[in-house]
Parts: sequence; C-alpha cells; structure tokens
Amino acid sequence: MCGRYNLTDSPVVRQLMADVGMPLDMAEPRENIAPGSWGQIIWESGQGRVLSEAMWSLLIEPKPDRPGYRPVPK
Repeated sequence: MCGRYNLTDSPVVRQLMADVGMPLDMAEPRENIAPGSWGQIIWESGQGRVLSEAMWSLLIEPKPDRPGYRPVPK
C-alpha cells in the first residue's frame, strides 16, 4: 500500500456513511492523508460500527528516534 486518500464531503461519502449507519457529522473532511498519517476509519466492534482515528498503513513499527510509530520502510 502506498496510496494517499481524501475524506471529502460529497454525495458519494454521504451515501456511504448512510449505508453503513454512521452519522455524516462524525467524519472530519481531510485531504491528502498519506501512509503514516492518522485518519478516520470505520470498523466493526462487538457493539456495532465505530468511527475512530487510526494510522493509515499496512505495517507499522516504533519510530527509532522518538515516540510514536511509522510505516515499515521495507
């Protein structure tokens, strides 16, 4: 995975949020979310769907020189 994504307020996003049963006002529009950045995701928990912040990356590892995480560079 090497792509970036945008979370925009559009009819398509409004329909997607309605389809998954999430209120649209919970999502914060953002542009150019790069691997290693934080973005909003919807995931299924035992209590239903949840909107939360997560790091956009397939694999992450601790940063070698400071606190936090980064995408695995390999």
